[in-house]
Amino acid sequence: MKIMAMILFEIYILIMIILGKKLIASSNLWKLIGKLKQQETSNQHQHLLVMRETIIYNSLCKNLGNTPTEDQSEALKKIASYIVENNNDIIFLLTGYAGTGKTSVISSVVRTLDLLRMKSVLLAPTGRAAKVLASFAG
Repeated sequence: MKIMAMILFEIYILIMIILGKKLIASSNLWKLIGKLKQQETSNQHQHLLVMRETIIYNSLCKNLGNTPTEDQSEALKKIASYIVENNNDIIFLLTGYAGTGKTSVISSVVRTLDLLRMKSVLLAPTGRAAKVLASFAG
């Protein structure tokens, strides 16, 4: 749509130049140009979010200390998206069986948040779980 509108606008200008008339664009044309600029800004913003999410995901993988499993990789992608969203009304709940790497993922998240200069607070349901988290997360 953007390319089509720009082509139409260029054709309009050429016709006006050929006819020797003043360039007076209709209000609809200016509205269309405004919408295109707005859409372009929105697309740039979306592109920046995707780039930021990718950078955070790569940092999470690096801070994991080993090559993530397929499930860990999927979890790290979701965590990166969660961090980029920055929505205080949503929580992220990481669950899994014993030995699936939950603690390692949490450790990676804490290190990555430190790099991003974001605050993190870890909570655990028992004293034993708190000790395990503290030893892995630093």
